[in-house]
Amino acid sequence: METRVRAPKFDYIRRKGFRLFHVLNNYEHHSNGRLWVIWNKASLRITALSSGNQWIHIQVEDPGCATFQVFFVYGLNSAEGRYDLWTFLQHIRPHHPWVCLGDFNCVRKVEERISDTVPNLQAIDDFNEAVYGAGLEDSLTHGCNFTWTNKQEHGDRKWIKLDRVLVNSAWQTIFTSSYADALAAGVSYHSPLVVWGTPDEPSRPKQFRCFDEEIILSGTCLEDTHAAMLISDVTEDEIHDALFSIDVNKSPGPDGFSSGFFRQAWSVIKGEFVKVVHDFFRSGKLLKEINSTIISLIPKGDNPSSVQDYRPISCCSTI
Repeated sequence: METRVRAPKFDYIRRKGFRLFHVLNNYEHHSNGRLWVIWNKASLRITALSSGNQWIHIQVEDPGCATFQVFFVYGLNSAEGRYDLWTFLQHIRPHHPWVCLGDFNCVRKVEERISDTVPNLQAIDDFNEAVYGAGLEDSLTHGCNFTWTNKQEHGDRKWIKLDRVLVNSAWQTIFTSSYADALAAGVSYHSPLVVWGTPDEPSRPKQFRCFDEEIILSGTCLEDTHAAMLISDVTEDEIHDALFSIDVNKSPGPDGFSSGFFRQAWSVIKGEFVKVVHDFFRSGKLLKEINSTIISLIPKGDNPSSVQDYRPISCCSTI
């Protein structure tokens, strides 16, 4: 919960409204507190991990549920003031399931604001660098796209996506069906954020591998050696051969990098490229930024006049 309640009033409000609840705050870092974390004593076990003038970081243990971490954010208004927040996010980067949410006071894209003021592109770059460096990405979110408005009339109205929910890959592995709701703002200038999700039953990650023709032709029953080949790690040579079998003139995908780029730069990027492929085969998960495509419509002839006159092709990422 974001709050502008000063420290002297905290105990009074807590006694009036939250006597049956535990409450964490960050008054030791800011006179206004800025953040309260409130939970039911009987249902959750919360461990405070750290706090600052822009965050409270906790670990949650829920009986019958996975242990996970939550990072509540209320970013400062200035880009310079948020540097400490961005640095700390990248520093902690836990391996546990982790959800990071709140008012970041910054957008990740120019399109996430409707305003007459010129966006601070450096601030956007700093935010995105922190998100990538912390191993986070946006959660699936329903509801309001712009989570803050100044509620001014006519041409002075502004809409900006200041509030969001970010999750790491461990969170997505455990809470595969989780999502967030950005609710209507009501009396506040901000949309409340609600995160939904329950841990899935543990399961072994699926292995993805092409069948070897020699194994298929040998019959329906697999020898132990053949079975071992199907679940063995792909080798660096196999990855190299697959990449170099792609025509260098193939159209690039959404990232703009064709197979020709990767082939020319192989001596530089080989280690990271191989690691990405190995991570996919071992985890069964692929970043949505990689698992995306551009649909292009190619005219079948001169002067196309309808959809039937075009041939759709998919421009996939090389990886």
